[in-house]
Amino acid sequence: MIDEYELKELEGILKELIHASSSGAIIIVEGPSDRDSLRNIGVQGIILIASTKPNVEIVDSIERGSRVIILTDWDLEGKKMGKDLSEKLKSVGIIADLEFRKKLFKVVGKDIKNIENLSSYYIKSRQIIASKRRF
Repeated sequence: MIDEYELKELEGILKELIHASSSGAIIIVEGPSDRDSLRNIGVQGIILIASTKPNVEIVDSIERGSRVIILTDWDLEGKKMGKDLSEKLKSVGIIADLEFRKKLFKVVGKDIKNIENLSSYYIKSRQIIASKRRF
């Protein structure tokens, strides 16, 4: 589990992500559970699910000039999917943002390996830190 400093760092990353999404950034995740996890955290914008369509079809559905954030899992499959999506987007002139994925992994990667578990991890971490503050 994360400590209080890491929780603050995680909260900052999530606030940035929520702001980017509400400002029009498109987020690409692997599956519906990943999307649901982001929704539980407060992400309200467009979230595309990569597992439901071929990557080329996803890329074709994105308007040129859009900001795109790739949030695939931190396992080998997620890494491959993120790299493939990033390369396909780059081929049509869209530079994908992989920084959120990297930042999140840096903070939570020792405890969770996927976006699907991010919201429950975040909520549980907040509860644990809050209970420690009481004592």
